[in-house]
Amino acid sequence: MHILGKLPSRKTSVELLARNKCLEQRMRASVIDAMVEVQSLDKPEQIRNCSHLADRFISLIFEKYGDSDEIRLIFDRYDIPAPLKQSTLLKRQGQQDLIYYRITPSTLITKVTMKKLLSHTSTNDELEKYLAEQTIEYAERNGARAVVAYGCECKGTKRDMSYLKSDQEEADTKIVLHALDATANGATEVRIRSPHTDVSILALRRYPDLCQHTVFVTGKGETYRTIKIQTTVHALGPLKTAALPSFHALTEADNTGSFTKKGKPTCWSVFNEAHDDVIQALSQLGTSDLPSNETLEAVESVEMVVVYQETETGQITTTPAHTGCVASSDSLCPLTATSMEQRHSTQSSFAITGGLWLETGRRRESVDPSD
Repeated sequence: MHILGKLPSRKTSVELLARNKCLEQRMRASVIDAMVEVQSLDKPEQIRNCSHLADRFISLIFEKYGDSDEIRLIFDRYDIPAPLKQSTLLKRQGQQDLIYYRITPSTLITKVTMKKLLSHTSTNDELEKYLAEQTIEYAERNGARAVVAYGCECKGTKRDMSYLKSDQEEADTKIVLHALDATANGATEVRIRSPHTDVSILALRRYPDLCQHTVFVTGKGETYRTIKIQTTVHALGPLKTAALPSFHALTEADNTGSFTKKGKPTCWSVFNEAHDDVIQALSQLGTSDLPSNETLEAVESVEMVVVYQETETGQITTTPAHTGCVASSDSLCPLTATSMEQRHSTQSSFAITGGLWLETGRRRESVDPSD
């Protein structure tokens, strides 16, 4: 057969061109919890100073996420007095003294383990700034599309990212902000990489503003999994999805393994079987500076069902909406003092988080994708 006979027909050529054009319009963005990547970084013997450490970090990041059109590294903040992460650092370090290492390219860390290096908040503050700056320089040299957020700063290689400067301490809240911004700027697939439950909860809540193909990637080794946000949202439904951050905040699931001595599966079954008007009221928690009476009563209702979940028949009993108590075989049990204290503590902290996400939504809507 003549070699020209292997060429596709004109019709096929047009189809291929259309398909290639479609592929060119696709854009995958990876939004990554950068400090988690630093903490999981191994340190071979050849890494003698911080310059070597930065080279290894950057090499692993671009190898791991090299299939993305845009890489966004989101760091926690450590440049504030008594950061939230301080207690975690102290717990990890145990009784050992925390040692501050001044971060420069030539700082010798040959005999310093990563755990020890990351034990001091001032060291973490300097290290994240150094790694962020080195990442941007590397990406610019290689024509890569990258964004880094560290401290209150936000920098990118392809455009000015100063509009995403933020004084939020936790990377968890900024990760979803950057996922929203990536969507607003043309991303057709967003991969959120984090081990933290609250990031997935916020992503679910904000899915209507994210691109259709948004996934949450977590775990490693045998626990590695990719969770499609769209599938989860459709399974939950819009009402429960909207209330999920409130439920998560009330159970304090990131800090404890139980809620009023009840395990997380028990809490979930209560939430999953609660009346729609209770779920609706829960979804309003955090949308204003102070919660309404209806919202507080819904919180009480959920709490009391968790506390007194099992009746004499062993069945889960949900209370009438907004009663603030739970039905039992003998009487209606009032809300316990301990639960009341936990509720008031949680409502204050969640009002702040809710306010942040209201502001996040406004800031995202004010972003012009063409800028």
